[in-house]
Amino acid sequence: MKKLLAAVSFCFLIAIPTLLAQTPTHKKAAERKAAVVKARMIQALGGQQALRQIDFMTYTLTREAYREKDTVRVSQHWYVHLRQPHIVRLDVAGTDTTVVGTTISHPALSEQENKTIHDALRRSVFFNFLYLLNAPEARYTYLGTYLYKGQQLDIVRVHNSQSPDMRLDMFVNTKGEVITSSSPTPETGAYERFGDEYDFVKVSDKLVFPVRYRVVQNNKVIAEGIFSDMAFNALSPFWQKQLNKYQIRPQIQH
Repeated sequence: MKKLLAAVSFCFLIAIPTLLAQTPTHKKAAERKAAVVKARMIQALGGQQALRQIDFMTYTLTREAYREKDTVRVSQHWYVHLRQPHIVRLDVAGTDTTVVGTTISHPALSEQENKTIHDALRRSVFFNFLYLLNAPEARYTYLGTYLYKGQQLDIVRVHNSQSPDMRLDMFVNTKGEVITSSSPTPETGAYERFGDEYDFVKVSDKLVFPVRYRVVQNNKVIAEGIFSDMAFNALSPFWQKQLNKYQIRPQIQH
């Protein structure tokens, strides 16, 4: 989903991607190739019909960030509607659940403060693969191939047509699984941090999702995350209570 998700490759895996030249002819070829890779990705997650059946989803993301002297553990509850502009993120600490942000504007906050919260939520959700492959604003470009951990992978760059700064390079195997993802550093254009995806498992009757990820930098794991309690088009009593607070009424088409 990831996902948001970026991590760094091992030194011996650093390689320059084989990029397609961007002449008009090659640009069209790159667009066709991107469509082929995207189709593989869709199939790997359960197929187009299964993805289109998602109206909204809820899940828990548990993350651990490893620092020099300690480990920071955060648990987050997410509600994401794929057709309505509604996102809610709740952070859990012990027995306390704190509302971090929603895309419902809070009257006590300024317009800019609300916008900052909304943009951060949308950025996080945009890179969740289940959202990404459904999003009409997502644009895909084929960049070439890359050798990562002994696998020759296709690189597809996705960006948000409404917010061009939202972009991510996904490294996809022949089965359509996103093995890792990254963004080149502005200064060098090199990939320095990669987000590896693990455990592609069924999360519903038809949907498949990588429920674990690991962020690696300079040969060191700096963070890990696990997705759990994934549900689609159905609200638990907990989420019914939370959404009632904000008068959010999920529209269900399927």
